[in-house]
Amino acid sequence: MRDKYLQLGGLFILLVLGVGGAVLTTGCTDQATTPQENPFLGTWVYKGNVGTYNATILFVFYENMTGRYDMLVPDTDPPFMSSMEFPWEFEKDRLFIGSSSEKQHLDIRYLPDQDRMIVLADDASGIFIGEEFVTGPFHWEFFRGIRNEEKQN
Repeated sequence: MRDKYLQLGGLFILLVLGVGGAVLTTGCTDQATTPQENPFLGTWVYKGNVGTYNATILFVFYENMTGRYDMLVPDTDPPFMSSMEFPWEFEKDRLFIGSSSEKQHLDIRYLPDQDRMIVLADDASGIFIGEEFVTGPFHWEFFRGIRNEEKQN
């Protein structure tokens, strides 16, 4: 008689563990939302004017949510170069860089139909080229250089 209750008790414990494990596993593997695809990852290039200067600007956005900015202005003597690393974040088609004050004056958006990144900066914005502070407004259109998953030959 004792063996019968022991077997039923063991069966009950296995049943409870099986059902509990299945419930917990399902809860752990189902995602509440699908992750957003990040359209900004990779290298973006702008060739055009910054004020009266010809410039090339490169933005590189990494998966660890850091980025790098490089600017070359060949018109100055000697040619001006600047670089900066920064944290960034995105929400859908908008990218955010810098302090809350900078975010108020800078609008960075991804245009999926053109695979372009647009940077709009108001007249309160500016950028140093050498010793000169060039004020906005700016409207820069960046084209995609390289996606992060692509490799150069």
